[in-house]
Amino acid sequence: MILSVHACLFLLSLHVFGSNNVYIVYMGDRQHDEAHRVQDLHHQILSDILGSKEAAKKSILYSYKHGFSGFAAVLTQSQAKLIAGVIMLVNPEQ
Repeated sequence: MILSVHACLFLLSLHVFGSNNVYIVYMGDRQHDEAHRVQDLHHQILSDILGSKEAAKKSILYSYKHGFSGFAAVLTQSQAKLIAGVIMLVNPEQ
């Protein structure tokens, strides 16, 4: 699935998940007014990277669906790079 919105991936330096980190994917303005549709979009985007909707649901810690669209997820660095291949990667540590 190709995103038609500009989005950013923010890296948080949390190492509580072993080799995984928590990433926040910011997707800009909400694409839908209904919160469950926004969350479904987040699951779909991440399931394309992780291989299943179940894996996406386990990975997502929080869906931002009211003020803007985005989600926080536990990902490996390689998974974050795959998402960054679709959307712009921003590292606040740089």
